[in-house]
Amino acid sequence: MNQEVWCFLVSGNKYLDYRTVVAPNFMREQNYTLILARVAEGEITDEGTAYYRKIINSKVGDLTLVFRIIEALEIDIGISGDGVLKDSFGRVISLIEGFVFKGDFPAKNLVVTSEDFDKIHQQIIEYYQQFWHETSPIPAYASQSFSLSEKEKDDNPFQLIKLENYIAGNKPQKQAKLVTNEQLSENEKFKEESLGDRSIPPSWQFNIIKEFIDENRFGLEINSIAISPNRQEIAIRYDQNKIVIQSLESFEERTLLYEIELLVGNATPIIIDSTGKFLVTSVIERFDDNIIKLWDLNTEEFKQLGSNGISGFNRVQAVAFHPDSETVITGGSDGKIKLWDATVTGEITTQPIPKHDTQIRCMAVDKKNNILASGDKQGNIKIWELGVGSLTEKMTISADTRSINSLAFSPNGKILATGGDNCIIKLWNAETGELYDRHQRKHSAIVNSVAFSSDGKLIASGDDDGNIKIWSLKSQTAVFVGNKHTKAVTSVVFTRDGKLISGGKDGKLITWEQIK
Repeated sequence: MNQEVWCFLVSGNKYLDYRTVVAPNFMREQNYTLILARVAEGEITDEGTAYYRKIINSKVGDLTLVFRIIEALEIDIGISGDGVLKDSFGRVISLIEGFVFKGDFPAKNLVVTSEDFDKIHQQIIEYYQQFWHETSPIPAYASQSFSLSEKEKDDNPFQLIKLENYIAGNKPQKQAKLVTNEQLSENEKFKEESLGDRSIPPSWQFNIIKEFIDENRFGLEINSIAISPNRQEIAIRYDQNKIVIQSLESFEERTLLYEIELLVGNATPIIIDSTGKFLVTSVIERFDDNIIKLWDLNTEEFKQLGSNGISGFNRVQAVAFHPDSETVITGGSDGKIKLWDATVTGEITTQPIPKHDTQIRCMAVDKKNNILASGDKQGNIKIWELGVGSLTEKMTISADTRSINSLAFSPNGKILATGGDNCIIKLWNAETGELYDRHQRKHSAIVNSVAFSSDGKLIASGDDDGNIKIWSLKSQTAVFVGNKHTKAVTSVVFTRDGKLISGGKDGKLITWEQIK
């Protein structure tokens, strides 16, 4: 019996970090290709071996991957010779190529041979030759299905190295049905709630009061948003390498703060300090240099605080301000936390700072108690005490085994909210590191952003499927669910007067307001 399969490729080129280059057409149609780059990983495979990994509860169903990792050769881009391809910094480029099976296929039932891998290599290499010359991100090329003929065990199959299952989302609960916006007339209030909790006070329903998209600017995606605490402005990072300041009331553009047409590949979140005067982030300029930049929002002038180093290994994944606004804190792909002097520029190196064992994904600061929290790719959270130009580690919380993507302190600093690849919002006692409660506040997809309301009573979260959920501290059922985004929600933030603003990869900015 023949099996229907698709080929995929994850790789990089001279200018771009590793990403999904080729993906099955059904994943491309759903704009759900990034997960392949997340899941397909490992060392160069020995001849005759391949990795085997299952993706559970994904947006397109359960998937089974079989892939190998080989060095990219000159011949792969049409150059005669057998030399290996390298990026602009001399690093060897690998091709992560393999098969995608729809469904859960046990490893013992899969027989994949060298002939099969040679076949898909010829398919993907045509796409890779086009990708080799790209200098900015493009959508993944779509592969078509083909039949993989059934083979016997004695056909010299590849030895499969089983990797841990990747849980992409939670199975939806049958009893939790949503009244979607499409079922409501345009003139009705936008009320969406889980039917599992019918006692939600009317004041906890949210109505869309503003929906904004500028196809010319936000056509690709909004990466992150930040609100000034004492002025009616919102900062938006979009298309990875552009930052704009807009009116919070009308979304009218006031200032194009930053734009560059050079290297992209990572969009560090933007952060505004507690005074509303400064904005900081990291950008990639020149020869893949990771530069920390600080803007004065009054004068619109900027200064470089320093470089975190060259290449993807030194990417800055998270930034934060010290409560005094005189120090900037960064967390990197190398697991290191660094302090930067925002007044005279330069890295502060008064003492060595313990590091995470893996990539830092997010950070948050409790301004009242001078506490920093940092979350990493392996699900660990470190709690630090902030001094003057120094950090002291207080404890490590083993929150999960998968990536922590977002952290938020409650206004009083007593509760720390986390969201990540496990699709669950967890609340922690920020002082003891113990769970605040045992509620399972679940999403059906990876959580990218969490935020507390200014009164500390509500928590908002946004996920990869474009859903926004709002929770109360007392309930594990969402008091509100909104699905007006058509792609992943990348950022949620509350305004001081209780409105919620969300931004997503669909390029939309949406303002939600509680119905009084």
